[in-house]
Amino acid sequence: MASYFWMNTTTCCAHRLSGAINAPAKKCREITEQVGTRRLIELTANPALTGFTLPKIWWVRRHEPQIWARVRSILLPKDYVRFRLTGARAIDVADASGTLMLDVVNRRWSQPILKISRLDEQLLPKVYESPEITGRTSEEVLAPPDFALAFPSLRAPAIRRLVRSAWASSRPAR
Repeated sequence: MASYFWMNTTTCCAHRLSGAINAPAKKCREITEQVGTRRLIELTANPALTGFTLPKIWWVRRHEPQIWARVRSILLPKDYVRFRLTGARAIDVADASGTLMLDVVNRRWSQPILKISRLDEQLLPKVYESPEITGRTSEEVLAPPDFALAFPSLRAPAIRRLVRSAWASSRPAR
């Protein structure tokens, strides 16, 4: 089971994929058969794996059309948190490579994969390199009002580096 955020224009639905345990595996085989193993790796630098986002998208579109009809944006859970904090729909290349939709070599969404999958690129967040600032926390999120100075929102790998650096510099010398 995996959670994804399917957003329409007015609401967001945190959706747990249900159905047969092997549903993602079936969709992986379907994607591989439709694209071809060699071509899929050329386009995304990855084989179709059950943990990737694209097989789950194919599953929802096929088995839950009432949900798919309302989708206006596809975000990973932590990218949805960023969206709520900053209003920015963003994803870093490391996470995007785990969707099976990223052209890893060129660091952008793979147009051939999107075409084969009948997906509009507008559904997907903008792709950023991991250390890039992807947005600023909105003033309405910050409370109380004296915290209204917006601050940058960094990608997870950049945050981990900052935390490690701060932790290392706060340790006593040996």
